[in-house]
Amino acid sequence: MDSISTSDGEMVAAFAWAVEPYAAADDSIDLAGIARAFQHLADGVTNEHLTAARRAPKCSACCHQAVPISAAEAVLLIPLLTATPAPSRQNFHAPFSNGAAYLARKIPCRFLRDGDCSIHTERPTVCREYLVSSDPTHCAASGQAQVLSLRWRPSEVLSRLCARLLNRAAEQIPLARAETWLRSQRGLKKRRWPLPEVINHLHAIAVA
Repeated sequence: MDSISTSDGEMVAAFAWAVEPYAAADDSIDLAGIARAFQHLADGVTNEHLTAARRAPKCSACCHQAVPISAAEAVLLIPLLTATPAPSRQNFHAPFSNGAAYLARKIPCRFLRDGDCSIHTERPTVCREYLVSSDPTHCAASGQAQVLSLRWRPSEVLSRLCARLLNRAAEQIPLARAETWLRSQRGLKKRRWPLPEVINHLHAIAVA
């Protein structure tokens, strides 16, 4: 992943502030709450670069990719995934070998509506981080767009944090297959962790 060119204390303090509204009275938190905190972190990191980002009206080229999400985001987004109207479910399990193949097939995100994101406030962290600085006309061709380099990528940190909490290898789940993946994860939505434990894991990631 990109090097985290920010201090350990800065990132952890930002997370502690962002996660507070989602922690329970016993100071525990679930994966959905962690995902929401990272949405705020991603917005904070990307806000530094918004003046350099460019987007043409109704440009949705980046919304035709195999969006990778973390386990925490799969839990957070499941209500939206299952509530998607039936006509839009045809692309849920579209096969792809890699991101470039997915883009080449021009398969739209399940949440794309008339060129706009229908869940913009709930969109995954990787979408929040994807800031294009080149001319929007370059986005249609794979590999042509110039994407801004961030100080650190919350989506990658979140994936590594989930791996530590779940005691497994880091994984990125294609958004199109999140429902199928989550059905194989019994009890995941109900699991909670003490907030100090989560913050300790984040410390370890930041200094690694």
